[in-house]
Amino acid sequence: MRHPIPHLPVSSNAKTLALDFLAGRRLTVEELRQRLKRRGVDDVECEEVLKDLIKVGLLDDRAYAQDMLAEALEHGKHGPLGVRARLYRRKVAPEFIDEVLGQETNDWQAIALRIAQEYDIMDERARQRLGRRLFREGFSSDVIRRAFGSGDRSDGT
Repeated sequence: MRHPIPHLPVSSNAKTLALDFLAGRRLTVEELRQRLKRRGVDDVECEEVLKDLIKVGLLDDRAYAQDMLAEALEHGKHGPLGVRARLYRRKVAPEFIDEVLGQETNDWQAIALRIAQEYDIMDERARQRLGRRLFREGFSSDVIRRAFGSGDRSDGT
């Protein structure tokens, strides 16, 4: 655990502490705010540090949300509601979540279909497991219904 350097002014110390937190992993504005406050940084100084970090681009909740969406689409594990829940848990501002997830994409259906290929959807129990998985991962009922329709694959895919 890193301790504050006593001879530095508090603001320099708060910035150093914030940069140390950000060096560990990417954080949202609220996550960093909470960490700084837990370490005893007062409200005014905390907001000043956050403002500076946002200004220089080291702290950006919109970019954070876009990156999480891109990761979800690339890895194909979570649906839009799952991504929304993950962003909400990370305390991303709701307006950024709505903005990023409001972008129209057909990728959710492709992801659901890719997941459906792991199941024998002609088997009722497998269909139930698939439905539960897609629901748990945050796919809409329309996407889930269309994933079940992928069972008439005559081309072997």
